[in-house]
Amino acid sequence: MPFFVLNIDSGMSNFELKQKNKLKEGGYNPQEVRDPLYVMLPGESEYTELTPDVFSEIENGKYRF
Repeated sequence: MPFFVLNIDSGMSNFELKQKNKLKEGGYNPQEVRDPLYVMLPGESEYTELTPDVFSEIENGKYRF
C-alpha cells in the first residue's frame, strides 16, 4: 500500500501526465505540488491530507515509515 497519494487533476492530458519529472520535482511537499496530497501515517488505517504542518512533522522525524 502506498504511503503517499497524489490526487491529480482529471483535466490533465496524457502529455502532462507523462512529464513525470515535474511530479518528481515537487516530491511530497504540499507547498510545491498544486494538487491535493494524502499520506497514510504510521499506525493509521486511513489517509490524511498532507498539510504543511504534517509535512513539517514528517521532515522533523516525528513519523517513521
